[in-house]
Amino acid sequence: MGDRYDGRHRGEKKRTEEKWWPIPPDRRRLWCQVLLDFPPIWYGTFPMIHTRQRVLEGGHTNITEWADLAVRAEVAGFTPLTWLIFRQDLGRNTLVAEFPDHPEHRQKVMGNHGVERTIVDPEEFRAWPRLFAAGYRASEATWMILAGQVPEEFAW
Repeated sequence: MGDRYDGRHRGEKKRTEEKWWPIPPDRRRLWCQVLLDFPPIWYGTFPMIHTRQRVLEGGHTNITEWADLAVRAEVAGFTPLTWLIFRQDLGRNTLVAEFPDHPEHRQKVMGNHGVERTIVDPEEFRAWPRLFAAGYRASEATWMILAGQVPEEFAW
């Protein structure tokens, strides 16, 4: 019985590694810290508590949607810290009111118990990390992207 459990555990670990590749384990934990505040999908209170506990113990979640978002965000140039700053800024009510194309106005993803989450595609905001690194304020970078006024040297 121990062999079956060990084999299953190794397979589970491999699947988790594949989900998070190429993000190193130490950064996976940071992504989970951020995604606890901005989860791409809500699976319920117990999975969130479990994820929080894993993070506090130095680990990370194996939720596919969370790993997928983190990998896509890193490919777009975000780090866990810049994604946190960006998401906090994106949530400003003035931006939601000013821009009809703001992600808050789009279709939501439905999680457990009918909890809706806003879909924010990192690819859509891929100029943001470069604008921020170049010295633009977070609020300025977010506004520029939503307004479609990204300088050409920052557009992909």
